[in-house]
Amino acid sequence: MDLRRFFLPSIRNTVGKFVVLFGVLFLGAAFFAFQGITSYAATEYHVDANIGVDSASCGTVASPCKTIQFTVNKGLVAGDTVTIHAGTYRERVAIPFTRRGTASSPITIQGAPSENRDGIIIDGTGLTEAVYSAGSVGSGGGSSQGTEYLVLKHFHVISGSNHGILLDMEHHFNTLSDILIDGLNQTGGLTGSKPDSAISIMNGGNSNTMDGIRIVGPASQAQVVAFNLISGNSIVRNSYAENIRGNFVMSSSKSNNLYEYNEVRNSSCNYDDGCIQVYNSTNVIIRYNVFSNVSSLNDYEAVIGIRRTDLAQRGGGSAQREYCRFCCREEQYF
Repeated sequence: MDLRRFFLPSIRNTVGKFVVLFGVLFLGAAFFAFQGITSYAATEYHVDANIGVDSASCGTVASPCKTIQFTVNKGLVAGDTVTIHAGTYRERVAIPFTRRGTASSPITIQGAPSENRDGIIIDGTGLTEAVYSAGSVGSGGGSSQGTEYLVLKHFHVISGSNHGILLDMEHHFNTLSDILIDGLNQTGGLTGSKPDSAISIMNGGNSNTMDGIRIVGPASQAQVVAFNLISGNSIVRNSYAENIRGNFVMSSSKSNNLYEYNEVRNSSCNYDDGCIQVYNSTNVIIRYNVFSNVSSLNDYEAVIGIRRTDLAQRGGGSAQREYCRFCCREEQYF
């Protein structure tokens, strides 16, 4: 009996089925891999105030858009980059809170890396802010939502009447770096006697980083807060401020923040407890900062002020306050 005639058809059928099955699996894997790649395919949009035109097809190097806002409104997704070329952009750049990147594929809005940062100007003169994003308040008690994994870097902001840059309502994992902010004033409509701020991250932010920010007030000193942070697990480092009359950092009710390698010069810390004011917070690290020619107006202001307000009410209905202050007149390091 020829056994080959018995086994070969069975072997051929088995091999054929294996080849078909392998082919299906390979094509399926390739399809899903392709889908994964295309879902985060990075697009770089270009903006040029001098030669750009806002149109449906703008955004390439050869055909840049004219305004940053028009480009942002194209619908940025994770991995996309908006590159801003030298020029003055007098606009309030509103970034929708739905624009969210990922840890590996952030959304980036940047000045052209090869061009001078100081000549890439977002001018908020006469506006409330130069750059702004407001989160969405959850309905029915749901959680709020803001931008995530947004990178802003390498440009010059002329502050609006309230803020230079404002991220308001639950903004997380964002990075601001290599940004110059000037044009600060106190002509805005902030409530009470609160001064204006160069950068505000407010109302529930978390894990935001500010690195290499330069904030310059006018020679007469502006009543401003350089960094107004209601944002926990956040970092301010390698940043510089001069000619401010208020706080370098004002942080309230958020914990696990880090303030290091910063420099404050030619300023007076005369608003609400000092250059670095920490209020109702825990696990805050303040280290390796330089304060030069910094003064306070009286004993209630200081270079570093740490304040805790107890919930328990005491005599006269006033909450007890505990202070820890470090005052200086000449150059000091903390």
